[in-house]
Amino acid sequence: KQIGLSDISEVKNISTDYYRRIIKEYMGQPFISILNEYRVEIALKLKKQGYPMKTIAKNVGFENYNRLVYNIKKYVEKCDIQCEN
Repeated sequence: KQIGLSDISEVKNISTDYYRRIIKEYMGQPFISILNEYRVEIALKLKKQGYPMKTIAKNVGFENYNRLVYNIKKYVEKCDIQCEN
């Protein structure tokens, strides 16, 4: 299941817009950036375990392989893995 800010704000019983502002204020970046960085972190760990990138993309919450590769390049200064599976 995809996780979103609305899911978290619902659990916390806070409006989505308010929660978005609070996260940006305290974390210095939007929720989606924080979430995507975490997804990339998990994806890189799974890659080291030998899982194919297309499977990883789906399992960590990216809509497709290309979005995963885009986010790896965005959040990792030097990507030393080959994203060819």
